[in-house]
Amino acid sequence: MEEMRALRDAISEVLETMCFMCPVPLKEPPKNPDPEEHWTVVELGLGDRGAGSLRIYFPWALAVEMANGLKGEADLIPEADEIQDVLKEVTNMVGGSLLHKLDPEAKISLQLPRVLGDMPPWETEGALAVELDGRVILARLVWNQGNAQ
Repeated sequence: MEEMRALRDAISEVLETMCFMCPVPLKEPPKNPDPEEHWTVVELGLGDRGAGSLRIYFPWALAVEMANGLKGEADLIPEADEIQDVLKEVTNMVGGSLLHKLDPEAKISLQLPRVLGDMPPWETEGALAVELDGRVILARLVWNQGNAQ
């Protein structure tokens, strides 16, 4: 399965089943993330020796909605650490679904997801975007040299 299609499908599956959200894939990711948006980036390492990584860029306002959706609540403002935990769990589920599609023999492992302190530079290579109610989630899959799938 082609990587970007697998990533798009993994994101859609997780957001639909876990957050009750219906993402709409964009034809191409934006060249620059919205500078007015507060982004939280979660990185998930792929492989024991740093074979690659998956980064998902979440707009904070949408992250609050996702946390409430997972908790089955509405109109509450969860604590920042609760929201980050939800984003890490969503990223972990996306990574698991993605590897199930790309690596059915389970040769590649997942590392623990982590929230990055600063927003890393955005590049569109290996990236995609989905829209949810006017907000955009960005994702980027990067394989290190010699480890491309």
